[in-house]
Amino acid sequence: MHITTLLCDLDGVLTRTAKLHAKTWKILFDEFLKKQAEQHNEEFQEFNTATDYPKYVDGIPRLDGIKSFLKSRNISIPEGTSDDPNTSITVNGLGKQKNLIFHKLLKTEGVETFSSSIEALKAWRKSGLKLAVVSSSKNCKQILEASGIVNLFDVIVDGVIREEKKLRGKPYPDTFLYACKLLQVKPDDTAVAEDAASGIKAAVKGNFGFTIGIKNDNNFNLLKEAKADTIVNNLSELNYNGNRFQLL
Repeated sequence: MHITTLLCDLDGVLTRTAKLHAKTWKILFDEFLKKQAEQHNEEFQEFNTATDYPKYVDGIPRLDGIKSFLKSRNISIPEGTSDDPNTSITVNGLGKQKNLIFHKLLKTEGVETFSSSIEALKAWRKSGLKLAVVSSSKNCKQILEASGIVNLFDVIVDGVIREEKKLRGKPYPDTFLYACKLLQVKPDDTAVAEDAASGIKAAVKGNFGFTIGIKNDNNFNLLKEAKADTIVNNLSELNYNGNRFQLL
């Protein structure tokens, strides 16, 4: 194994927008679930950011995440179309509402990076490691620009490109493989850093050379079950020797 490239997820690996996303999903789903409970005369069961977020929506394309969570609650709504307004009770309508909520929170709360991980990436890049961001977020580029780290990466594959190229989202490896194609590298020679189990599963399916799980308060067991090769708090706990990653 000769690792020449590292593909990083955005949320939870490079930036702390995972908390913003979790908060966004909770606002969206709690409002929706309250209305559902009232209509069907049922008890309201809130969206749990500690369990529902990592299991059903983290790292997954927005519309797939909505369908995944609603399925877990045995709720079915129409798919709708991309022309649906954010007020529509459709998958597309909820997707637009989620994006509006996220942008409001982004504006008021800002973006924080994992500074120690960013410093590690800067050092590895100087030693010749190729870097890419692979994220299901359509807001990826704006977040990287707002964080001041967009120029650190050779390639960015985000939710916009995924749709344009008709790539399947994580847990399928399509977006990772597309990043490799752009970088002209082999999956065997590429490592993947992810905080989402869906991302680790995608890397395993794609036969990538090394998988790095970035743990948080809720995801350790999920990363372990997804078969991450190593699990760390952040990238600065690893050393890159020009050939492979090792724990410090």
